[in-house]
Amino acid sequence: DLLRVYAREEAVAAEQEGAGGIGGECHQALTRLFDYYLAATIAAMNGLYPAEAHQRPAVTPSAAARVPATSGPAAARAWLDSERENLVAAVVHCAGHGWPKHAAGLAEALFGYLMTGGHLHEAQTIYGHALQAARRSGDLAAEAEALSGLGGVGLERGHFRDAAGHYQAALERYRTCSDRAGEARTLMSLGISEQYLRNDESAAGYHSKAIIAFEDAGDSLGTARALSYLAGVETEMGSYDRAARHLQLALAILGKENDLIYKAEPLERLGMLMLRRGQLSQAAGYFEQALAIYRRIDHRSGVGSQLLSLGVVDLREGRYQQAVSYFQRALTLFRQTGNRYGEIRTLRNLAEALRGSGQLTAARAELQTALCLAAETGNTYQEAGAHSDLAENYHSACQDGPARQHWQQALDLFTQLGAPEADQIRSLMSLATLVTGSGSATGTRTLA
Repeated sequence: DLLRVYAREEAVAAEQEGAGGIGGECHQALTRLFDYYLAATIAAMNGLYPAEAHQRPAVTPSAAARVPATSGPAAARAWLDSERENLVAAVVHCAGHGWPKHAAGLAEALFGYLMTGGHLHEAQTIYGHALQAARRSGDLAAEAEALSGLGGVGLERGHFRDAAGHYQAALERYRTCSDRAGEARTLMSLGISEQYLRNDESAAGYHSKAIIAFEDAGDSLGTARALSYLAGVETEMGSYDRAARHLQLALAILGKENDLIYKAEPLERLGMLMLRRGQLSQAAGYFEQALAIYRRIDHRSGVGSQLLSLGVVDLREGRYQQAVSYFQRALTLFRQTGNRYGEIRTLRNLAEALRGSGQLTAARAELQTALCLAAETGNTYQEAGAHSDLAENYHSACQDGPARQHWQQALDLFTQLGAPEADQIRSLMSLATLVTGSGSATGTRTLA
């Protein structure tokens, strides 16, 4: 560090002597450095996600001659991994010292890599500084991209309301800039946020608008993704036939694209559709296909999601130990990537598997952790679900006082959300009261 400080002082002194002030050779040298990083990053992202290459700026021949060979996904990811710390430093410096276009370009180009790799701390730093630079320079388009990036970080961390706020702000700016493609991506992201918040009708509306916007922008890949997300909402709403049609249409479009990551999404949602229909072996087959793709592209959150889903299949089949193994592996990945929503869902399923194998105390500990995480991230639906799970756990142990307390808290939260689960909780509480009042411990256990 001391050597670096000394070298910088000497460089500044030498330039001041030779050019009458800083800003000449040093500025040119730094500009060349940032040109290089931007060109190399775009080339690496083109190697990692080739189907989106047409959406990125073209690399000039002079810059392309200097970038490393990153034509394949493995080489591209290796370069990005090795340079990640430098890329973050470059964005921060560019944002604060007069290179706002480079800061915006690097931030926009790096989004997919940062999200799939779970580099959320770096992403928060990059998009926070890029947003400040865009606002100082009055660049609305760059501001929209930075806000969208912060929305992505919020989604991954489970802060869905914060994410929706960033996306709404980004949407306004994309519309001001007449950027239909950016508008389409943001509408889809708002749909995802609404789905996580359990506002399914609103989510379906956003995804439907995103499909139209992607078609207007001539983005077939985006259209397929929005169709896939819409199908996910339709599955949640019980519209299974419509979901299946939309997923098949998405797969037909993606069959013409050269990008693996987005092919995994409809496969995953087909698995969820089969799971809802009770076709467990077919569901597992789709999850395995999606898992193979996510592993191939090193998408750790995607791998975690498929491990979670495969664990749910085993849980439904009563294979509790196998389910626990899947959930523990998923939990490790979600914690590594900072995916709090995935962590909460996994903890709740892990608790169910532990309860199924008779480990009520261990299950209760996992649910308490899930409850704290849900409250911390403001995920009211998952918080209510964790209370409901704890109530069932206590009721299984014939501890009706704590069970009733947790059911009441779950009821209050589900009622606040207007969720149909509120009626289910009321029914459970009424039945529990009837059985407990009869004095039949066996009846209470049977109910639980």
